[in-house]
Amino acid sequence: MQITKKLIITNTLWSAVAQVGVMFINLLVLPLFVKNLGAELYGIWVLSGIVSGYLNVFDFGFTQGLQKYVAEARAKGDHLELSEVIVSGTGLLFFIGLLLGVGFFTGAQSIVEFFNIQPVNQLIAKRLLQISALFCLIMWPLRIVDVVLSASMRIKELGLLNAIKMAGRSTVMLGMVCVVDDIILIKWVTATLLAACSASGLVLLRKYVPEINWKPNNFRFSQLKRMHKFSLGIFYGAIIAIFSIQIDSLIIGRFLTMGAVTLYAVAAKPFQVIQQTAGLLMCTLVPATYTLGAQKDLFRLEKLVSQGVRMRSLVSIPCCVIAYLCIPDFIKIWVGNDFLESIKWAQYFLFVPIFASLGVGANVCKASGSLRLVNGLASAKIILNLIVSIALIKPFGIGGPILGTILSNFLLGDMLFFPLYCRRIGVGFQRGYRYFVQIILVSLFAGLMAWLFIKGINVVGIFGFVVKAALSAIMQIIFIGLFCVSRREKALAGKRVKDLLKTWILSI
Repeated sequence: MQITKKLIITNTLWSAVAQVGVMFINLLVLPLFVKNLGAELYGIWVLSGIVSGYLNVFDFGFTQGLQKYVAEARAKGDHLELSEVIVSGTGLLFFIGLLLGVGFFTGAQSIVEFFNIQPVNQLIAKRLLQISALFCLIMWPLRIVDVVLSASMRIKELGLLNAIKMAGRSTVMLGMVCVVDDIILIKWVTATLLAACSASGLVLLRKYVPEINWKPNNFRFSQLKRMHKFSLGIFYGAIIAIFSIQIDSLIIGRFLTMGAVTLYAVAAKPFQVIQQTAGLLMCTLVPATYTLGAQKDLFRLEKLVSQGVRMRSLVSIPCCVIAYLCIPDFIKIWVGNDFLESIKWAQYFLFVPIFASLGVGANVCKASGSLRLVNGLASAKIILNLIVSIALIKPFGIGGPILGTILSNFLLGDMLFFPLYCRRIGVGFQRGYRYFVQIILVSLFAGLMAWLFIKGINVVGIFGFVVKAALSAIMQIIFIGLFCVSRREKALAGKRVKDLLKTWILSI
């Protein structure tokens, strides 16, 4: 499949649209969960999800390795190699899922005892972890669906599949927390639904990648051996990625309380939503990098990096500025006055996704094979993060890990090392920097103008929040549109809006 700017933008937009509904539903789940089941149980639910998520790194990077080699086999048109890579990878994933499921099930009690969980809730926490362990046997082999669709640049189909999975699980969970007080039953139902939806992805593989021969005799240890060097580098990077953010909840669960974990979850939610939205671009850029790297096309790779920085900046930076201005009203409406302490930390947290716009360089560098450089610098950042987080958690509470994340990203993050990553993959960095600086200056100025209007608004409640958010968004659209978007892009956007309106009117 030809890698074009249109394909990347289209795939990213499909992923974004598919995730918006899921994010909205998840925002509704948290306050209802806390209201009906309590902050302690929500903290346990969050920790069980994070601990289960840690199992993801134990594919030892082979998921990313599979994606790289699937993309290369498709670029060469070698159907035999493609089948061998996929069948071998599926077998390995099943074996890893089996080992992790057994180990996680038997070690659940020890994991529970590590955290500061009230004795009355320890059995619940143990059961949640054991249910996750059982589903490892199903979910791990099904990872092959995401790998193949992503490597085949079927991002739209993958985005829709993931949206159906997440939206289905979140919607069912939203309904259950309103009428059921059994958190174990909620876990069983949502996990079963997720597995069933994931299995439906096999139908998409047969439709869009029919050249795969699924015969077991296509399993080859030689294929696994071929990808192990790249995969182990990705594995180390995955461990670093998890420690960079998710370790915060574990530190809080260890040194504070489950209620503090819930407070942190509230403070981190705006940051996570923006990171997830902007990070959708990576779902397209990484497989595109594998394909362009196989074709040795440095000109288009440089364009991929600079345009990737620009697109991610256009999404994340204005969203951060808008969120910063609106978070106080949003949290009061969303979860009530019991969580007012989280407001300032939620605002501080937004500094991280602003500079993460330059993370495109690290992602492309890693996807191009320069794993040692990216992982080494990321290791230094995570060590600093851990030291600062643990040192500050006592005086600042949940703010300690947040300050650790901010300081480590500012001192040892993408803002500093973006040029180094670009030089390593053989492309220029100046254009990407110019895009980033231009957008951040324009967006901050637009935010200042919005703040001057907002501070005179005395309306409170949902209406006040909507007015402030609308004013902030309008200012961003006006100034970003004037200074950061070309006439051609505005004309194309206008044409698309008109086409969508025309289609909508005709459908009515």
